[in-house]
Amino acid sequence: MPAIRVTIAVNAQQSIKAPLILPAAALPDPSASNSYQSLIIKTAQAKLRVKKPSRFFVARDGQELLSEDDWKAAIQNDAIILVSAGEEYVGVRKENASTSFGAIQGR
Repeated sequence: MPAIRVTIAVNAQQSIKAPLILPAAALPDPSASNSYQSLIIKTAQAKLRVKKPSRFFVARDGQELLSEDDWKAAIQNDAIILVSAGEEYVGVRKENASTSFGAIQGR
């Protein structure tokens, strides 16, 4: 797999962001020492000044990245990953269209 370029941003102040190139050797498994998560944590501390990054969200829909499958699905070129120091996702979460329609219809 080739290197992947992403943007990381502070969840609470999304205008504060930094580019990041994830090397081909990085792994989606959060428990690995060279994981996407560990590289994002190091960069967020150094470049974004987030003291204790602990939660990660996808900017486009607010999905929290918890498992290896979440990281695999989210990490792609030009993705924006929001770094949180523990706070909830800041933004509007996109819901499934059928779920929203059902809620409006009272189902």
